[in-house]
Amino acid sequence: MRRPATSPRTLNAASFATTTTNDTHLSRPHGGARAAALFSPGLSFAGRVIHCRVMSRARDIQAQGPFRADQLSAGDPYELSRGHVVECLPTGARGGKANLLGGAVLASDPAVEAAGVDTGFSPNPSTMRAPDVAVGAIPDEPGWVPGVPALAVEYADRGQNETELAEKIDELLGLGTRFVWVVRLAPPPLRQATAAPQSAPVPYVEVHEAGEPIRVYGIEETLTAPGVLERPVPVRALIERDAGLDATLANLLARRGYESLDAVRHEGHAEGRAAMLLELLEARFGALEEALVQRVRSGSVEQLRTWAKLLPSIEAPTEIFE
Repeated sequence: MRRPATSPRTLNAASFATTTTNDTHLSRPHGGARAAALFSPGLSFAGRVIHCRVMSRARDIQAQGPFRADQLSAGDPYELSRGHVVECLPTGARGGKANLLGGAVLASDPAVEAAGVDTGFSPNPSTMRAPDVAVGAIPDEPGWVPGVPALAVEYADRGQNETELAEKIDELLGLGTRFVWVVRLAPPPLRQATAAPQSAPVPYVEVHEAGEPIRVYGIEETLTAPGVLERPVPVRALIERDAGLDATLANLLARRGYESLDAVRHEGHAEGRAAMLLELLEARFGALEEALVQRVRSGSVEQLRTWAKLLPSIEAPTEIFE
């Protein structure tokens, strides 16, 4: 996932009520003293770059934060939790490759209409969350997606803030997300904070559902998301390039009605045989009726082979079917 910031930033106290970041203008409706109380007490006020990192204190904050989702813009390095801004930095090399791979696997599933990477979902004005990969009703237009994704995937590598991740999972599930998959690329700092046993090897995937115990799947296992995905997803396909590309290809073939690449080859072989047989029939009997042409084209490889053997002995083109 985009890793939450691990060091404080600074804020200009004089401009606290209305503060400009690199990419967005955040207008704060509350006064400086009250707004400042909502953030970590360790903040310093020595610059214009805003620090809005709620991090581990977010669960303890009961008051509604001062920000709204419509004050953030695409490209801003923030998410929004109960009105409090959570700063998220770019992901690392391994996580970035895995995000793209996982997105391709899920987006190609036959049941998926839309999927996105780092797509912002805003179910209410005080919330905006952007899972690493999300499957849901994502419109082809700018702005945040209303609601939450049906399936969210978070990649957790070294440096992952476990408290922030747990808060994000709880928030998504509480707002209606059906499944959250956490792909563990590295062991979490505190193994007891996860569902995995102490000896569970990475990589693995944690599956989170509202009201259900966390389930853990190893690299050789497969994941399912009933009602969201049509096909099972190998854990390996979310992490390893070759497995991910194979899963994506299988999904794309399934979207077109093919069980496998061999089925495509078989169909191509049948089409070639049908075209050759029609050419021979036309050469011998002239123009063919459309019904005969369609029947030949719909024949299986075995049928076409039989009909071709009868060609030298027939007196009329329809006799190949007898």
